[in-house]
Amino acid sequence: MVSIGANRGVAYGLINTVAVALAIGVWSRGSQLWLAVMLMWFMLLPAGIIGWALGAIADRLRGPVAVRVAVLVVPPTLFVQLCAEAFRLAALAPAVIVPTVVCALLLERATRPTPPLTPAIALSR
Repeated sequence: MVSIGANRGVAYGLINTVAVALAIGVWSRGSQLWLAVMLMWFMLLPAGIIGWALGAIADRLRGPVAVRVAVLVVPPTLFVQLCAEAFRLAALAPAVIVPTVVCALLLERATRPTPPLTPAIALSR
């Protein structure tokens, strides 16, 4: 059975890929549109897999929010940095890391365990 966090992780990973491609297109003012399309095309599968793995981890991870944020933000940020280096786009890395961090933070918030309701709050709802 696939967890809700894994599904959300895939969705955020794919959204992040599109956002990064748009950032490259805007950064290059359309002159490198082919690069943005090719990167998006080749990075959809890895982004989905990484998102799925991080979502599954986020579903099972309990602990302080700072630990959850570190576990969910650092791996995709490093992956994006490595890809930027591999594609010789190191100058663009800070701009494309922003959507990655935002998507990781959204995944953390969406999968954060909620505390149980106290009886008084449960009765008022």
